[in-house]
Amino acid sequence: MADIFKQQFDKARETYFKVDQVKSIRLTKGEGNEFRFAQHFQGNSGKMYKVKTIDEGITFDRWNAYEKLAIMFKYNASLQQLMDNNQKSIDICDSIFLGDGKYSSKHLVQHIMSIADGLKSTTESKYSKALLFCTIFIIREDEDETTWDLQIAHEKIEDWADSGYDVMDFFFLSRNFGLNWGRQFRSDHPG
Repeated sequence: MADIFKQQFDKARETYFKVDQVKSIRLTKGEGNEFRFAQHFQGNSGKMYKVKTIDEGITFDRWNAYEKLAIMFKYNASLQQLMDNNQKSIDICDSIFLGDGKYSSKHLVQHIMSIADGLKSTTESKYSKALLFCTIFIIREDEDETTWDLQIAHEKIEDWADSGYDVMDFFFLSRNFGLNWGRQFRSDHPG
């Protein structure tokens, strides 16, 4: 998993650094090696962005986007690719079990290895899933907080990139958001 994260970071750093001076939204290192971030920052467009906290919550539409992106980020695949891989695995297993000769155990091993190779590869998406993940809880001043839109997400990332913000800040921010969300959920729902 660390290799995938590093590959996405390297690709993002090459893709998104468009200015000579790198700016940061990272403030200081907090408890447990977590970073603290600015609550507001300005994009190259002049628009302001607000970094929402766990306590402020997110809407249902943004939660659904969060869940989908979390799965895509974890497996480095789109939901359709995951469903297609699952169906092919079922088809191969059915064929082996029924003995119809269409697939053998060799095909199953090859299919599993191709899924593993996909997990190792970098994303084919224009933007890293970690950056897309940040667009769920970083809100642009003119944005409707009740919805999440992929086109607006792309516009926001372009604005951040054009502003010269350090891409690592967004990777750390997405990590912190996920960790804090899990911590908050566990404290609210013990056991």
